[in-house]
Amino acid sequence: MAVGDALRRLCEEIGWSYAVFWKAIGAADPVHLVREDGYCGHTSCPVGSEPSESLPSDAAGCSVPAADTICSLVNNVMASQVHVVGQGIVGRAAFSGNHQWIVHGTANGHGLSSEVAAEMNNQFRVGIQTIAIIPVLPRGVLQLGSTGLVRPQSSRSC
Repeated sequence: MAVGDALRRLCEEIGWSYAVFWKAIGAADPVHLVREDGYCGHTSCPVGSEPSESLPSDAAGCSVPAADTICSLVNNVMASQVHVVGQGIVGRAAFSGNHQWIVHGTANGHGLSSEVAAEMNNQFRVGIQTIAIIPVLPRGVLQLGSTGLVRPQSSRSC
């Protein structure tokens, strides 16, 4: 299955609003993470906006500037980002092998640096409530965002 298809399925079948795969590149130190692919499955308006005929709208008909939509965040902002393994929330997940689960309103409790907190706040501003950052070692990191509150499920043994 192609990366893009897997990301689309996470949004359409599981319910995430967006999915991005950050691919690890480079063999030297530092290793970088670049956006290999992303999918925005979000179709409703961000918090604080309503469909309107009198204001500019996005593809879903939301009356917000294009820069303030989840799809713009995924397709424009994230497409140009580069993360360094070991730095920032995405880089730390790749380095440590530990997932990060960030829920809006509790982000300050994660001990995030101001730079990382600003990145998360940018996502919260467009309506994202939950962000999951999951290492897929050694290939990279999967980042998921949802406009709903998503709690991690505890591990289950078979």
